[in-house]
Order: sequence, then C-alpha cells, then structure tokens
Amino acid sequence: MIRLILIVIYVLIWFVFHIPYVHRIKKEEDKEKLLNEKLQRLVRQILKLRGIRLQVEGKSNLPAEAVLLVANHESHLDPIILYACLDRIPYFVMKQEIEKIPVFRSWTQEIGHIALKRGDRRSSVEVVRRMKQYLQIGKDVLIFPEGTINYGEKELPFKPGSFRPAHETGASVVPVTIQGTARLLEKQQFMLKSGTVEIKIHPKIETKEGKWDSTRELSAYAEQIIKQELL
Repeated sequence: MIRLILIVIYVLIWFVFHIPYVHRIKKEEDKEKLLNEKLQRLVRQILKLRGIRLQVEGKSNLPAEAVLLVANHESHLDPIILYACLDRIPYFVMKQEIEKIPVFRSWTQEIGHIALKRGDRRSSVEVVRRMKQYLQIGKDVLIFPEGTINYGEKELPFKPGSFRPAHETGASVVPVTIQGTARLLEKQQFMLKSGTVEIKIHPKIETKEGKWDSTRELSAYAEQIIKQELL
C-alpha cells in the first residue's frame, strides 16, 4: 500500500512539473521526442518503486539504425517493460480500443504510437504504412506478432503480416523474448505484483536484398528464435 501511495505521489509531481514545460515547445517533432524521453524515465521509476526488476540480456545486439522489434506477448505489461528497458524509444502498435479512454487518446497521439483497429482492413493498411514510414525516418517500431495476449499459458502463432514493414523496407528485425510479466500482472487482474522480468534481445535478422522470399518465412524464423528461449 505504501508503494502504491508513493507511486501516485510521484506521478502527480511528475505531471505538475513536466507537462507544462513540454507543451511550451512549438515544434511537434521535438515535443514528441522530449515527451517520450520523460515518459520513459517516469515508467522506469514507477517500475522501480513497485519492486519490478528488469534483467536485460543482449542490448549490444541492437544496431544503430531503426529496427522492427518483435516479441512474445504474455500480458498488458509487455509494451511498458520494453519501453522502459531500452536505451531508445520504441514506437509500439496497440489496440485502438485504448484510444477510447480520453486521457490515453491524447497521450498516444502526442507520443506518436500507432493504433490498430482489429478486424478492419483499412486500419491494417494504414498501420503498415505508418510502420514503414517510421522505419524509413529512423524510428524503432515494436509489435507483438501473436496479435493478442497469451497470459503465459500457451504461445500463439505469429502473424506473418506483422513483418511486412521490415520485409518491404529492408529494415532489420530484432526478436525479443520476454518472461515473467504474466506472473506480475495476471489475467483479469489490475494490481501489479513485484518481481523480476527477464528480457533477451536477440541478434538482428537482416531482410535486405531479397533474403526472405516471404513474410511467412521471416515470421517463422523470428518465432522460432523467440520461443526457444521460453521455459
């Protein structure tokens, strides 16, 4: 309970001191970058206050250029964990339902993350377009190819379409294995538990010069790398 109170106080102080400053910046691109950097530090501090430890292996596998990060999906905590543990800003693809919550709608738009309306072909096409655009201008993109959360029960097959942006732009794919988030945020629960999350960043997979005949082959290879690490 004490930890929860500390987190609430910390977040309130953060909003009071940081948001007005960020919103004084005129250039949208600079505002987005600064807001993401400050939000990333906030998330790291919240995880620390909650007693969540991140064990990250393979940071040196991240190349200098923008990449498509792909990971298994155990819980709602996964994008937050990856957002916090990297030394760069990953822009992630998320369900459009999140934007129905007013406070989240304005935030996701300001920090540049991409919303997907599941089952809507037009939305899927737009998401792929934006992902390609981000990769081409030097922004990392994070996606969970399972398409939904498996809650640590049974891994779901990867969807090859998730790899289209990398396959069509020549951007490298970096597989990431996450373990432990399902224990910290269980199905249909809202209270975070303390504990350790293990993140392994694998070597990049090159996609340039027609190395992969199809996204299906690329998807299967990345899926094998990620899931062979799961206990």
